[in-house]
Amino acid sequence: MKIIRPLLLVSLLASAAVNVKADVVINEIHSAPADKTVPEEFVELYNTADSPVDLSGWYFSDGISFVFPEGTVIGPHAYLVVAQDPETLTDIYGDFPVLGPFSGRLDNDG
Repeated sequence: MKIIRPLLLVSLLASAAVNVKADVVINEIHSAPADKTVPEEFVELYNTADSPVDLSGWYFSDGISFVFPEGTVIGPHAYLVVAQDPETLTDIYGDFPVLGPFSGRLDNDG
């Protein structure tokens, strides 16, 4: 996957929906786990706004494929992770808002 800069991602996502405010940014990308046999790749999103943002129908399509299900909302100043394997991630890092799995792979070369 080409790393999509946060402003570009927000622009791409905003162009896919009407009246979308660009308040969601990519906060972290984990593309190169130490143990390549553990499916722990993820993309972490952060809502910079003071109000919730509905992500229904937003998607990743370059490198990884994932469509946010209807009713997916990220709260104000909240994080949401899209994981290669959500169960593996919560086993490693504990309980937090996580969706997935996504298909494809993140590009380790950026």
